[in-house]
Amino acid sequence: MKDAAEVLGYRGVSSHSFRRSCLTHLHEKGWGLHELATVSGHQSLVQLQRYLGVD
Repeated sequence: MKDAAEVLGYRGVSSHSFRRSCLTHLHEKGWGLHELATVSGHQSLVQLQRYLGVD
């Protein structure tokens, strides 16, 4: 995926950036931190909050 993004001229693209964007969008749509932790595999809500950049 990184190689394809590079060929197309996109920077900062990775599976991690897609994962983080998806979780952020779900949070913005009203998903709770416990639900997001279940889907993402985060065992700590504090770590998940930092990951999403939310209070």
